Amino acid sequence: MLRNIPYAALANAVGKWIASNKFPPTIAELRSLAEDSEVKPVKMSKEMQEYVANIKRWIAEMDEEIQTQNLEKEMGIYEARL
Repeated sequence: MLRNIPYAALANAVGKWIASNKFPPTIAELRSLAEDSEVKPVKMSKEMQEYVANIKRWIAEMDEEIQTQNLEKEMGIYEARL
């Protein structure tokens, strides 16, 4: 229900709610606070952008490897790799 709200906006909304209320918020209240929240994009250095790109690439490669292993297991041709 809150998946379409950016994490930073939702975190700001929760922080605002905690600062001014005693009881837990409803989803509608969090959504309203998040929509009112102004979240500025984070600026990353070139090195950090490259680091993040490398991490994303590594995750994609690992995901592909896991999918290949699962397919091999289903086909009965999987051998453990060290």
